[in-house]
Amino acid sequence: MSLEAEIERQVALAAIETLAGQDRPRGFSDLFLLLEETAVGLIERHRAEFPPPTPLHCKDGCTPCCFTKHIVMTPPEALFLLDMIELCGFRLAVSQEAHSSRKGCPLLSKKGHCRFYAHRPLMCRAFHSLDVEACKKGVGVPGNEVPIWPPHFEIYTRMQAGLARGLMEKGLAMTKLDLRPVLALETPTALLWDIWLNGGDPFTTARMDQ
Repeated sequence: MSLEAEIERQVALAAIETLAGQDRPRGFSDLFLLLEETAVGLIERHRAEFPPPTPLHCKDGCTPCCFTKHIVMTPPEALFLLDMIELCGFRLAVSQEAHSSRKGCPLLSKKGHCRFYAHRPLMCRAFHSLDVEACKKGVGVPGNEVPIWPPHFEIYTRMQAGLARGLMEKGLAMTKLDLRPVLALETPTALLWDIWLNGGDPFTTARMDQ
């Protein structure tokens, strides 16, 4: 079994174990922290053994990827992020920003910083660049390819796939969601958790397939 497949399998098992816990919202919060710690360790190991051809160009204040039209996320990622936004008292402000016509991610500050960087979706963590000039031409623009270091991308995307695999096995809705309409939701996060954990789909307006 490849390392990528093993990552997906282990994350699926961890997601199922988290679901079996009594305090499931808190359990998923702990799971995401563990996933990030694991991902960072794996990336560092890969970088030591098979370094990227050039250094990663991503740095604080670099925001071209924050203007990507769509960011795909799973329901537990959405709930984890909304929990943090609500806990900090920014839920209404973020929802209003998501409904606005301003371009870019609603979590992006005017100074070019992600206000919830530590809680960003796995796809935001997966994206990185080996060429900032390519990013400036437009991330996600057809015909413009941003060079990346595959191990970094694979680790996070396999983690996201593992989440979906494990939770789908337990009958939970695992539709692909789009970040901006997720942030536009105004329903209290506790109610969203309750609907989702009971097999419902509280994210119908944020689905990528509509």
